[in-house]
Amino acid sequence: MPDPHQVETALAMGFGLASPTFTSLLLAAPKALIMMLGGLAMLRVLLGAFMQSFKGPFALGALISFLVTLADVKLLSIGAPFWGLVAGALTSLLLERSDFAGSRPPTAKAG
Repeated sequence: MPDPHQVETALAMGFGLASPTFTSLLLAAPKALIMMLGGLAMLRVLLGAFMQSFKGPFALGALISFLVTLADVKLLSIGAPFWGLVAGALTSLLLERSDFAGSRPPTAKAG
């Protein structure tokens, strides 16, 4: 059985020797192909980020805020980030009232 360190060294040397060939192939590839490969590589990262971001309270409001901001809506010379916050807050006020009840800080009891 070969030593794992020797295998790693051999693989590293093989990749190093083959890198000019792969670099020239990638430079000759169409830009759209490279963009597609980058997008595919990011799918798992985006999925994890979205699942983490939109799993708690106010998830629908956060999603609407993100989508409006992403759509780059500009009204009355005011940019998309403002309208994203407005749309997200209104969505949460109208459709996620139960989330507001759970987010209030506890009140102090007198006495």
